[in-house]
Amino acid sequence: MILKNYLKKNLKTHLIFDFDMTLVKLVLPWKYRLEGIKNDLIQMNKSIIEQYQSHSISLSVLQNLYIAEFKTKAKKIICESGAIFEMDKLQDVIINKELIEFIKNNEHYRFFLWSSNTKAIIEKVLEQNRIMNMFEKIICREDVNLIKPEIEGFKYLIRDVDVPLNRYLLIGNIPDDEITAYRIGIDFIPVDYFSKYKYTE
Repeated sequence: MILKNYLKKNLKTHLIFDFDMTLVKLVLPWKYRLEGIKNDLIQMNKSIIEQYQSHSISLSVLQNLYIAEFKTKAKKIICESGAIFEMDKLQDVIINKELIEFIKNNEHYRFFLWSSNTKAIIEKVLEQNRIMNMFEKIICREDVNLIKPEIEGFKYLIRDVDVPLNRYLLIGNIPDDEITAYRIGIDFIPVDYFSKYKYTE
């Protein structure tokens, strides 16, 4: 496994995992993610959702732009609809067996989870795979205003202020994770376990 080989050569103590498309793949019809809230978003700022529809910005950036401008109002709409979508529309969960087993059978590191998914689906899947208690801290969509690639969530993960940044490692998949690690100043390792699975549209 790439992660194991990396850790043999690099001294890391704090491992931060992304969730969807890293530890697991949530099979969801993402093109319907904004159903039910599209009119609310249009009323707040039509140009943001138009940028998303034209593929100029990602879903993550869309959320950050709305919440940056409309604060609590936008966050409430986005978080509540996200939780319903992820729980009600979930078609399947495919696990990254290599990483799940690594977490279950390793006591040499401190594990953290930092995800843009909502609390309900994260806790459900972690409990099902019996790794919920392996994570020292879990940061989900509801815990922050701005999700990755913004670095807000990192400050909630840091408890040991004396731990140098070079002891942290972010394990993720999409460009947002790599950009986030770069902005913080920590190392990043990509996961391509799910590259063989086609994204659900």
